[in-house]
Amino acid sequence: MVVDSLVPLVVVGATMPGLLFVGVIQLVAMSVSDARAIADWRYEPPYDFYDGSEAEISVMLDPVNWYRSIRASGEFVGYVCVGPDARVAGQLAVPEIDDIGWGFRPDLTGRGIASGWLPDVLELLDGLAVRPKQRVVIAAWNERSQAVARRLGFVDAGSLDNELGRWVELERRVTPACEGRS
Repeated sequence: MVVDSLVPLVVVGATMPGLLFVGVIQLVAMSVSDARAIADWRYEPPYDFYDGSEAEISVMLDPVNWYRSIRASGEFVGYVCVGPDARVAGQLAVPEIDDIGWGFRPDLTGRGIASGWLPDVLELLDGLAVRPKQRVVIAAWNERSQAVARRLGFVDAGSLDNELGRWVELERRVTPACEGRS
C-alpha cells in the first residue's frame, strides 16, 4: 500500500529562536535511497542505541513492516513504521493494536523540531487505522521520547525486559478508518 497523504504543517520552534518551518508532511513508501540513508544515521550517546545498520535496509523495504518515509516540504526527515518491526524482541502482537514506531534524522532530534511533526504523522496514520489502539515501545532510559509520546496522547500500558534492556509500552485510542469519524 502506498500512501501519498498531505497535511498542512506550520511549526514554530520555541526551543530554537527564529526557527520557522512551514510546509507539508507527506508519507511515502520507503525507497532504497531513504533506507540506505537511515542505515547511515548516527546519533550522539546515549541515543547511539538507535544507530542504523545495513542489515536493516531489507527490513525497511519489506512491505509487511509498512515503513514510510516522512517528508516535510519534500525533504526526507524521518520514518514511521506500522507492524511487526515496530515491536521489540519478546513483545507479542495484540489483535486490537497497531504497533507503530518512528525515527528522525539525528540532526533534527533533541531540539523539539521532529516532535513537532508527529501530531500530523499520527493524524495520517489515524486515517488509515484498522484497529482501535496504537502502541509504541520505547527504551525505559529514553525519557525524552517517552515524554513526546505522552504529549501525543499515549499512556503507559506496561513494560517488558529483553536482552537489550527494559522497555516501556505506551498506547493510545484511535477511531479506525473503517468505523468512520463523527
